Amino acid sequence: MKQSSPRKRRLNELAVCLEYPFLGMVKVHRVEFESALMPPIPTPGTLVDLKPGEKAIIDRIDADVPLRRRLSALGVVKGVEISMVNKAPFGNPRTYSLLGYQLSLRNEDACLIVLQPAS
Repeated sequence: MKQSSPRKRRLNELAVCLEYPFLGMVKVHRVEFESALMPPIPTPGTLVDLKPGEKAIIDRIDADVPLRRRLSALGVVKGVEISMVNKAPFGNPRTYSLLGYQLSLRNEDACLIVLQPAS
């Protein structure tokens, strides 16, 4: 008589990084959770998530003050429609079209620009 194998649960792993500045260390904890128990959390898209030809509207910029000033001087402000034109062969930088001109941004800067879908 053949025994049936035990039912395997699908577990996902989440890495949580905790900083302890007073101890001068960073500790990474790994937490496992069952995907059925923890639904995916919807996150707003960023500029890096755009595909070539897709359009979106800028919602906010989650960057420090100097970068926010630089981007706002270039016209990257809330409510502006932006679309991705193309990307470099290795994916960094990417070229975006907004306000009638094209702007190239590094992925490190583009991931700080939060978007809302274009209607």
